[in-house]
Amino acid sequence: MNTFFRVWTTGCGEGIVAREATAVELSYVASEMLDRAAYLASVSAYLHHAIAGDVVGWNAIDADPPRVEGWRDPRQSDEWDRLVTATIDVNPLIDSYFQAPNDVAPRRMSDCVSDRELRSSRLYRELFGPMGANYQLSIIVGKLTASAGKAWAINRSGRDFTDNDLDTARRLQPMLALLDRAYQPHPVVQGAVGRDEARCRAGLTLREVDMLELLSRGLSAQQIASLRRIALGTVRKHLQNLYEKLDSHDRVLAVNKARTLGLL
Repeated sequence: MNTFFRVWTTGCGEGIVAREATAVELSYVASEMLDRAAYLASVSAYLHHAIAGDVVGWNAIDADPPRVEGWRDPRQSDEWDRLVTATIDVNPLIDSYFQAPNDVAPRRMSDCVSDRELRSSRLYRELFGPMGANYQLSIIVGKLTASAGKAWAINRSGRDFTDNDLDTARRLQPMLALLDRAYQPHPVVQGAVGRDEARCRAGLTLREVDMLELLSRGLSAQQIASLRRIALGTVRKHLQNLYEKLDSHDRVLAVNKARTLGLL
C-alpha cells in the first residue's frame, strides 16, 4: 500500500494532487489483492486519490423492500447504512439508475438534481447534511435492475465533481466491475487449514487454486489475465494443468470437482 501512495500522490501542505488514473494502473493495485477485505480497502484508498474524494464507500442497494449492504470508510458513521436505507425513495441519483437500468454510466448527484433542490430536500436533511456529503459521484459495478444495484459512492463536502472526474470514473468502471465480480463474497464451507490440506491432496499450486477461485466466480481466461496481469497464454497453461489434475476437461466440471474436494 505504501508503494501505491508514492506512485499516486504528489504535493504537500494543504492538498494532494492525484495523477491521471487509468484502468491499467488500477490493475497493478488489483494484482496484489488476496481477498475481499483487501479489495475493498485497496480500491477505497485508490478512489480517494484518483478522484480526490473525502469519503468512499461500496453499496449494494435494493429498493424493494428498502435494504442496503455496505462497506464503509472508517470515517463514516455507523448510521450510514440505516440512513441510506431510509432515504432510498427520495434519492434522485439512485432513482435515475432505477429508471434506466440499461444506462450504468457514472454520474454525479448534480447531474440529477440542482444544488438548491438537494439542500431543501429530506435526503439532504437526513443523510447528506449530517454526514457532510454535499456532493456525490457513483460508479455502478454490478448488474443493475429496476430496483437493485451495486456501486462505489465517492463523496465530497467542499466542491462538486468535475467533468474530468467523471471521465476518470468512466475509465475505471470496467476494471472496478471486474474486481467486484472477482471478489464477491462466497459462503465459507470450511476453514483455511482444511482448504490447504485439500489443495495438497489434489497436488495443486497456490496459483492454480487462485485460477480455480476466479473460474468459480465466472471470470473468463481473458478477464483473469487482465486481473492478475499475466499473459493470456500463461492463464491457459495454468488452466490446462488444473483440468488435468482434477481430471476435468472444462471449467464447469473442474469447479464442481473442486467443491466436492473441499477446494472452494
